[in-house]
Amino acid sequence: MLNFDTTFMFFKNIQVFDPKTGKAGEVAAPKDYAVQFFPEGGDLIQDVAGNVAFKAIDENGYPIKVAGVVKDGAGKQVAVIETLHDGMGSFELKPEAGATYKAVITNAGGAEKTFNLPAVKPSGIALKVYNRGARIFYLTGFNGLDASQNEMLLIAQMHNQVIYKADLNISEGKVSGLIPATNLPSGIMQLTVFDNKGTPLSERIVYVKGVTDTLDFFLDPQELNKARGSVPSWCCRCLTP
Repeated sequence: MLNFDTTFMFFKNIQVFDPKTGKAGEVAAPKDYAVQFFPEGGDLIQDVAGNVAFKAIDENGYPIKVAGVVKDGAGKQVAVIETLHDGMGSFELKPEAGATYKAVITNAGGAEKTFNLPAVKPSGIALKVYNRGARIFYLTGFNGLDASQNEMLLIAQMHNQVIYKADLNISEGKVSGLIPATNLPSGIMQLTVFDNKGTPLSERIVYVKGVTDTLDFFLDPQELNKARGSVPSWCCRCLTP
């Protein structure tokens, strides 16, 4: 039974040496690995360019470094894959009609594997989001939609509260906009596009780093009581208006 939370526990790896050889025992490195792909907005849409994020993990679930290429059904290279940090990265892809895509990946140990990308949908909508700090820009890409899907609704929410909504009209070109983020608190913003029946079609999340939930302050050393035998005190001055 623990007296405190695991946060107060100390962990350290200890090497065990063979007294005869003086060498540490070797642990076999994981051999198998997997790569998952996450198209921006949720789906790969025909003729709609978008980013595809990926995450590479070993057989123990730990992130690993990988590199490779994306090829279409004819074997033509269409994108390059390389991890940026923690086994994650992204690449841009504009799916063609009737095409299938696969990723040929190699890990740090030289093991090569092939993974299929998600199937390309002939019609649909993909939501793209650009975080510019003070503003969150959104853009909807679409293909193969009928007239009944011209009118849509975009809703943004944080902490289970709706903070923004906008009517989208494809026939009138109303497919993009911006969300002021200057006065928003820090947290995850969830943007979802719905059709006129309330069915979610595409979704993105973005992290907002707020400035209104932080305080700029300092300790004034002139207020410190340095008299011997007295109780120390100080003055904390807040600079935030």
